[in-house]
Amino acid sequence: MSRTDMRRLGVSPTVEESEEQNWVHFSRPSDGMRMSEFISKPPENFTARIHGLEVVFNQLDNEPEYLVYLCKCKHMYQVVYVFKQPGTKLAADLQQTVYGTYFGDYQVIPLSNRLSSIQHARDVKVDWALAVFTEYFDFPYIGS
Repeated sequence: MSRTDMRRLGVSPTVEESEEQNWVHFSRPSDGMRMSEFISKPPENFTARIHGLEVVFNQLDNEPEYLVYLCKCKHMYQVVYVFKQPGTKLAADLQQTVYGTYFGDYQVIPLSNRLSSIQHARDVKVDWALAVFTEYFDFPYIGS
């Protein structure tokens, strides 16, 4: 991501965390946090590197049952639901709607399966938005 893109999105390209804009930057998986910590104190806005790419996450909603993030990588966008507890009916219904099947009690589910519709794509974690939650916050990758 270019410095211009980062400034336009409110991310300071030289600071790890900006208090006034509430951005957190994760540059490697060891910078991440445990799943329980993420659920209890989810960052509103953060960036993370995955597959050599910078991904920007903006929290759209924080409900008692789930979080919703808009994720941007280069010129592609993805919306991801992060369920605070496994096994909710809404998570199961969302999986059924997105994938046409139920994989199990996964907590991170995209609104579109365009990057994870086939098993091989899920096995190698092609979907960058899902992969960040797996690599940085220890959420299982759906269907792998």
